Amino acid sequence: MSDAAGYLMYDDDREPQPLYYTERGEELEIAYTSFDEFVSGNLGGEEYAYLYNLDDNWKCYKINYKAPVELVEIPNYVTA
Repeated sequence: MSDAAGYLMYDDDREPQPLYYTERGEELEIAYTSFDEFVSGNLGGEEYAYLYNLDDNWKCYKINYKAPVELVEIPNYVTA
């Protein structure tokens, strides 16, 4: 089965629709207002937080239980 553009479809495929709250016009509750607040909360037992910053770089932070968050270097493994 194919759609009008010729892409394969399954019988139970649905029409495209908004996937995010804001696309549906719903309000979004802001859970955290700062990085410190985010990493000091319950991250589900995660040990590291990876964030992509505005300089197009990844940053890695080690989440320490009841201790300051520590910025750690992400190894750059380049294979040829």
